[in-house]
Amino acid sequence: MIRMMLAAFLLSVALTASSKAKLLEHIPLQWRPTSALRPGTTHMTASSVTIAPFTDSRDNKDLIGENREDGTPKPVSTPMMWALS
Repeated sequence: MIRMMLAAFLLSVALTASSKAKLLEHIPLQWRPTSALRPGTTHMTASSVTIAPFTDSRDNKDLIGENREDGTPKPVSTPMMWALS
């Protein structure tokens, strides 16, 4: 009986500890490829790509999103690792 109560207590403590909300702020971004596709020169087209200059005009540049699963939105951010000029 005591073993069963102790096991139930330890299980409830473990579940409570694992359900603690994790902060979603200052998460470092890491690039991970989603495929091993490596197109060679035979797969390239004759079209050109132009990238125009842009300016990040957001108030909080570290903020990359919000988790809105609960009633109160939680910010999702990452530290700014580079500066665009």
